[in-house]
Amino acid sequence: MSEEVPSSESKNDNTSQDYDEEEWMKELQKVPLLMTEQPDEIDPETSPALAALQALKYENDEDPPEVKAVNYKDDGNFHFKRKRYHQAIAAYTEGIKQNCGDNDLNAQLYNNRGAAQSYLGNNRSALNDATEAKKLSPTYIKAFIRESDNKKLKELKLKAVKNQKVNARNHRKENLLSKKEETSIRNLMQALKEREVTLDGLKSYSDIETMSIKDVKALLTPPDPMGASAMVYLNEEMVIHWPILFIYPEHGQTDFIKSANENDRFMDHLIVMFDDNEAPPWDKENKYKLKNLEIYFEDKDSTQLHRIHLHQTLKEILTDKRFCVKYGIPSFILLVTESRRILTTSFSILLV
Repeated sequence: MSEEVPSSESKNDNTSQDYDEEEWMKELQKVPLLMTEQPDEIDPETSPALAALQALKYENDEDPPEVKAVNYKDDGNFHFKRKRYHQAIAAYTEGIKQNCGDNDLNAQLYNNRGAAQSYLGNNRSALNDATEAKKLSPTYIKAFIRESDNKKLKELKLKAVKNQKVNARNHRKENLLSKKEETSIRNLMQALKEREVTLDGLKSYSDIETMSIKDVKALLTPPDPMGASAMVYLNEEMVIHWPILFIYPEHGQTDFIKSANENDRFMDHLIVMFDDNEAPPWDKENKYKLKNLEIYFEDKDSTQLHRIHLHQTLKEILTDKRFCVKYGIPSFILLVTESRRILTTSFSILLV
């Protein structure tokens, strides 16, 4: 006997389905060549075809380094726009590794990687990448500073004094403070009040009357690792001695002076720090000579930088109503004349 062959009508009835455009589009998106958007992650186990296509983008040995570097930069930009900063950093790094001869392209890779590092809070790595970008193409350092929302100088200042977890308060109990220490702190605060020195965190010197000695001392104690050993003090001649932080934003370097007499001129310290016969090890271009130095302070609103004359005293600057002592350490920014553009990108500069 012959087997019964199903009719074409019954076959069509069993296989026909309603056309669903949305379902068809989902199915098309699974085909690598028809995808309109790359997935966030590509797993070779589940998507071998897509992984193979991606590998082809970089495994063509005939492509010159410039082409490969551009491909990695495009991938990095793709991840960056989607806030996948770790993937962006990895892509930009691979682009840098191509060692192509296009300085502008390499500057873009460093600049973009620095921007991604900045969004992750890796400020030191971001600054290093910005420096490399500047070496390759000076125009990109300005773009990086703008993209960082003009925060680089403030970040650098904070980083310089926060080598360890900031602990600005003295945790010793108030009843362990000696009477001599309490008296010295009260006398120091009175001297600061008479000089009208502005302290960050203190709205009015009248508030001191209701503050504990521990809280008053916290206003004046630098963060670790300097701490109380570098705290401002009033000597027997009623002269205030301050710790000072000098910041060199062009090179990401700092100098720390543990105790400076308020009557010292800035020139008195800089003439010792900058010997014309021996440049600092980080000054490869030998630009930081005393005659080239410019020194600035940032006002309490962090909107303007005010230039200081080298013959002015520390006391003259600290009693300026625009100056604010933060973290118990007066901080100053040092540049040479030709590097002033680093500041003018982010601040307006005024003479004191």
